[in-house]
Amino acid sequence: MISVETFPLKSETLYIYRGVNILCLRHRHPVIEVLAVLPTMDGDAVMQEVKYCEDCRCAFLNDLQYRRMMHRYSILPVRMARVAHTGRFTDPFVEGADAPSESPLALCGYPVRPGQGIETSARQAFLHFLIKHQIMTRRELERLLTALLERTETRSGYEPVVRQLQSDIRYVRNACIVPNASAPMRLIRRWRT
Repeated sequence: MISVETFPLKSETLYIYRGVNILCLRHRHPVIEVLAVLPTMDGDAVMQEVKYCEDCRCAFLNDLQYRRMMHRYSILPVRMARVAHTGRFTDPFVEGADAPSESPLALCGYPVRPGQGIETSARQAFLHFLIKHQIMTRRELERLLTALLERTETRSGYEPVVRQLQSDIRYVRNACIVPNASAPMRLIRRWRT
């Protein structure tokens, strides 16, 4: 028989790191490998092996594994953030991302470059999912989209992206979405009893 143990999370954010630049590893915190159950837009789930710091209660994933996962699934409505260059787990929903491609929205598959776009209906379904399942709040989404808009509206060749962002900001502000069902990331470990 297989039992499932779940792990508490201080934050529902899956942190993406490069190399070994995480303070948990440098400070020799107890870091174990667990399975993350990540929600998908169609109601299924993806399982991905991640590292879990028992002291910080945070989950993190190597950049190479993250790229493989996104190549396979292209869009995952999961709260994601990059680990800061200092190795700290920061909150980009408060501090902001350094570049559009590092935005939590871009990390979970939202398009931020010309030619990378997805149809308006698909983007709106994605934003709807994030709000409905309490992965991000309206306020967080509006702030992230506005930050992306401010960074791209003066760049040459980004006019389609600017129109897309303006449309999506209006959607987030005006759509009638009741956040009800939670579909957070869960961390589990299996063992035999």
